[in-house]
Amino acid sequence: MDRGTLDGASCREAGPKGNVAHVPGGAFLSVIVPRHECLYVHQVTYL
Repeated sequence: MDRGTLDGASCREAGPKGNVAHVPGGAFLSVIVPRHECLYVHQVTYL
């Protein structure tokens, strides 16, 4: 399984602060960290 590489120069969709997707009852925040070669996703739930 080839996961490929994450090249920060070729990332065009998310800005350095990441993206926010609002969903019913909360939101998801995604942050790409090229140095770690990872995409971090945080879930926020509104009470």
